[in-house]
Amino acid sequence: CGMSGEPVLKSKDFTCTTLGQINSNAGFHTERDVFPVGFHATRTYQSILNPAAKEVYECIISEQQSEGGVCKPVFTVRLQSSADISYSASSPTVRNYAASV
Repeated sequence: CGMSGEPVLKSKDFTCTTLGQINSNAGFHTERDVFPVGFHATRTYQSILNPAAKEVYECIISEQQSEGGVCKPVFTVRLQSSADISYSASSPTVRNYAASV
């Protein structure tokens, strides 16, 4: 957020509230993408609870230390109105979220 607390980026259904911080460790970037720790955004999309309604989903990138002491990214999507409905994976791809349902 800027000094005024305004979102960093906002469009019709998407709001980025925090860009996060770059982590140069392996796993936090590819040749094409960067996954900043602390990234937080919201997006309005069709509800998984009621297909006739729309819900706000939170998208978060955090880090978790593995048993070997290496930090790895954690990608989480959760329903803003019901924090107990969330999906986390070690990859940002949809395939991994579908497997965790």
